[in-house]
Amino acid sequence: MDEDRCFFESLLPHVKKMNPLKKLQFRTEVQQLVMTYPYNYSENKSAPVSDNYSDSSSQFSPTNLTAQNTSVFEDIW
Repeated sequence: MDEDRCFFESLLPHVKKMNPLKKLQFRTEVQQLVMTYPYNYSENKSAPVSDNYSDSSSQFSPTNLTAQNTSVFEDIW
């Protein structure tokens, strides 16, 4: 089975526990991440997103990702 499909299917039980508003927030943030990583899109046009995840200038570095998105995950973990 496709490892990407398995990963997203593993999120389903957690997503199903969310109320409709949290689910909408979650979907919006996932879509923003999809725009950022595969397409290098950044809402801040003056600071393109780096492909290097450890680059501190990236608005979605793993460190910043945790700090920015805890509100969506705090109810499901």
